Amino acid sequence: MLLGRDNEQEVLFRLLDDARAGRSGVLAVVGEAGIGKSALLARAEEQAAGMNVLRARGVQSEAQIPFAGLFELLRPALPLISQIPGPQAAALESALALRPASAPGRFAVGAATLSLLAAYSEQAPVAVLVDDAQWLDGSSADALLFAFRRLVADPVAVVLTVRQGEPSLLDGADLPSLQLQGLNRESGRPPPSRDRGEPARAPGAEPGPPAPGRPAARCAARRRDQHRPRVPAAPADASAAHRRRPHAGFRAGRR
Repeated sequence: MLLGRDNEQEVLFRLLDDARAGRSGVLAVVGEAGIGKSALLARAEEQAAGMNVLRARGVQSEAQIPFAGLFELLRPALPLISQIPGPQAAALESALALRPASAPGRFAVGAATLSLLAAYSEQAPVAVLVDDAQWLDGSSADALLFAFRRLVADPVAVVLTVRQGEPSLLDGADLPSLQLQGLNRESGRPPPSRDRGEPARAPGAEPGPPAPGRPAARCAARRRDQHRPRVPAAPADASAAHRRRPHAGFRAGRR
């Protein structure tokens, strides 16, 4: 459960449901560091029941290693590489160091990524989850962007998290995005707890049995006190007059 993120979760869950229904979708979750992007991505993964999940995370120290992010993301789908066109398979295998190195074209690798995602989604709808996409290496970012922009009728949902203000594959890509805002005290506050003494009850309902740990006698005494008529307090001046009477009589006796 993520407090204060109901609307954002609903957007993610709808994206996953669309993929289950055969409609692709891409969403980039953008926000400052520590605002909850990774938590939302983890929540999306929890809700991806019945889907094939492909997950990767951008690592700043690997941002200069070509195709490092793409290899991490596509690894579970690589057994299906034989099902995509031969030239694309050869380009992807070369890019991921699965065959002797060559110089694969950017178009061929991007097309192979798209074809492999489509082949993988024939088994079950696919959830593609990429955390810290701003740190993906450039080669992986190019191939993924090529594929993501061409998903149409494939049951594939793509969720990316991107740190605000950092260069990323989103720059100039015109991909749908969700801007995360900080939570205020009200939106991030848990629901108010019930009174520790008595359980909550509907308006007008009769009081129930005493709560565990509270003596029944104490509850009964409290109810009696509520119905007992109140005796008005004596006026202050009358009390003072009553205190002065014995003194006045004593003085009269002495005279």
